[in-house]
Amino acid sequence: MPRIKKGLKNNKLYTVFLLVAFDTLAVFLSVFASYYIRNDILGLLLSEIQPVEVYIKVFPFILILILFLFAISDLYSPKSNGNIFESYKLLRAQLIWIVILMSGAYIYKFNYSRLLVLFLLILSPLFLLIGRSLVYFLIFRFQGYFKPKANVIVVGYDQYSKRVATFLLESQEADYNFLGFVARTKSKGRKIIGYTNSFPRLISKFSVDEIFVTDKKMSKEEVLGMVVACWGEEVQFKLSSNLFDLVTGGVNVGYFNDFSFVNLERVGFNLWQKIYKRIVDIIISLPSFIFTLPFWGIISLAVKLDSNGPTLIKQKRVGAEGKVFEMYKFRTMKKETSLYRSSPKSKKDGRVTRVGGFLRRTSLDELPQLINVIKGEMSLVGPRPEMPYVVKKYKEWEKIRLMVKPGLTGLWQVLGRKDLPLRENLEYDFYYVAHHSFLLDLVIIYKTIPLVVQGKGAY
Repeated sequence: MPRIKKGLKNNKLYTVFLLVAFDTLAVFLSVFASYYIRNDILGLLLSEIQPVEVYIKVFPFILILILFLFAISDLYSPKSNGNIFESYKLLRAQLIWIVILMSGAYIYKFNYSRLLVLFLLILSPLFLLIGRSLVYFLIFRFQGYFKPKANVIVVGYDQYSKRVATFLLESQEADYNFLGFVARTKSKGRKIIGYTNSFPRLISKFSVDEIFVTDKKMSKEEVLGMVVACWGEEVQFKLSSNLFDLVTGGVNVGYFNDFSFVNLERVGFNLWQKIYKRIVDIIISLPSFIFTLPFWGIISLAVKLDSNGPTLIKQKRVGAEGKVFEMYKFRTMKKETSLYRSSPKSKKDGRVTRVGGFLRRTSLDELPQLINVIKGEMSLVGPRPEMPYVVKKYKEWEKIRLMVKPGLTGLWQVLGRKDLPLRENLEYDFYYVAHHSFLLDLVIIYKTIPLVVQGKGAY
């Protein structure tokens, strides 16, 4: 049994603490350096500005705002390393910060110096970048104290796996504490700490920080199941590039001596993406709800006259993070039909009413789901909302689609809707989760409109 050492997960907060502390100091220095230049150095040449006490009163708001913007821009990740992309995100958040400050000053009639804001725009990114560079220097200089060795395991037990393990054990440059191998089948050998059928328990038991998957015989389902387990425990997942064809999306290639591995980043929306996606959902769904409301009465009357039963039905569906919610629809099937039987697969299905057939072909039966979007239970674009009894049968790798909110439309609709079997629809859902973007959402919404008008693939 390997001796479990204190891994990275127990020490990751030091980076966040240092970044917040140095960012706070940088903002303080930039604000008051800007005030000093404008008031004391240029004060003899220009008109007076408000006393420093006024700016001290608003400083807490200024500080909280920029720290919040940095947080939702993922600038306080324990994995922060000061790369060029992080600098871009910092400058973008800082520019948004300045715009919000100026907008707030205009709304509340706060008399401020425009020249002071100009100095702040120049000095704040400079001080912030210098401060963060000092943080990364301190981490590098004292990494023996700040950054203990990462607990790692190798999944596989062939000759290639043993070569990787030897490198992890002998390399002086790589800060790894090699715990042992995880094999697919019962094997005799040293350093085997368990088997893949108990993988989630192993990474928790041994406080694993990173895994290296080298077993070439693993199936796609096995690999994706491990990926989900690692994301749940915040474990870095590295897949041998020989197995790269098993996965797509969210990858970075890293090199270790003569070995190359694909690092699978956690997919899903960060806080910033969730905020803008929610804003877009509200901007589109609320006016759409108001505009279509008069048609609701007409549809309800048609449903009622066509067959007995309620006009609206509620079905339990599973949303983001496995949360169950009630999804609204206009009733399209006969009253005696169970809400949780399989959906119609053809236009001749006897359960569908005459009006219901029209509603399903035009997707008008899904209009009430605008309420779910407004409530925040669904999004305009996302994976298909699934029934709880189906989700209970999901394997670990299939739960990836639950990392985002379900949508009114999605790739599953644009690329065939109900013409495709469930398994293929899941593949499109996974692609969306891994490659989501604002532009992709707009393209999906745009391509959904003609499909709805044509009634393609809907029964």
